[in-house]
Amino acid sequence: MSWLNFPCPMCGMTTTFSLMAHFRPVDAFLNQPFGVVLFIATVIVFAIAAQEIAFPQKRWQRLWRWVLGREMYVVAGILVGMLAAWVYKVAIMGDFLSWPA
Repeated sequence: MSWLNFPCPMCGMTTTFSLMAHFRPVDAFLNQPFGVVLFIATVIVFAIAAQEIAFPQKRWQRLWRWVLGREMYVVAGILVGMLAAWVYKVAIMGDFLSWPA
């Protein structure tokens, strides 16, 4: 968000995904910690989907049943993770105390 002189909440995600895909997890974590979490979640979902295509065993139904009682925790975890990563990104990208620009 250049008009506010702040990085966007998803700033660095593309770079982090690329770093993770190139087996550089430390660099990826230093760039955007929540991006690492999202990358791992993406790989897990891909693996479950590939297994389900090859050998259908209703894995999605079991996963959905697990999530059903925990929706608020899942959503809260995602939001807290994104917020914490955004605060981290703002802090490492420069002088955020001089806002507004």
